Amino acid sequence: MGELKGVAQYEIDMLKEKLHAKALHRRNVYFMKKEVERETQELKKLLNSR
Repeated sequence: MGELKGVAQYEIDMLKEKLHAKALHRRNVYFMKKEVERETQELKKLLNSR
């Protein structure tokens, strides 16, 4: 019974790690998008100011 519990705990830990990695990735993608949007705005301003 103890072995089964260990396996289940391992599975849960793996799922948590996957979710955590996904969350981190999603956050990084969000910040990258924001950064790109900001740079795009700055480029547009530069082009328009000519």
